[in-house]
Amino acid sequence: MVSLFRQGIGLAEILDVLRSEARRPRKRPIRTWSFWAKIVAERIEDGPRIGSAPVNGATKERVFNLGPEFPHVPESNIPSMIERFVKDGIWLNRAPKPGEPGCPVPDEFLPPHLRSDAANGERPQ
Repeated sequence: MVSLFRQGIGLAEILDVLRSEARRPRKRPIRTWSFWAKIVAERIEDGPRIGSAPVNGATKERVFNLGPEFPHVPESNIPSMIERFVKDGIWLNRAPKPGEPGCPVPDEFLPPHLRSDAANGERPQ
């Protein structure tokens, strides 16, 4: 872990990668920190960043943090998530649903009836 901090990688970034990677199925479990540290360093170097950072140099696609289950969601996946929520009411995330206060989905992806009220910053009930 010290080597990651020396590279200037923050604890929040390390934890985001570890949470994401820990859920990935593997044939053999990873049992040593040196393997985890290598995975974290590679993912942070090559992987997506939260917010408006590019996923990779070729696509320049933005990536968003939509909560603990979905810390790195590419911009292209958000419309289908919202469409499914509007159609079926299914939201596979512990974060607040679209239309609820604290929803992590940017308003630009939400239909008008689920967007936050620009006047007071709250979402409709």
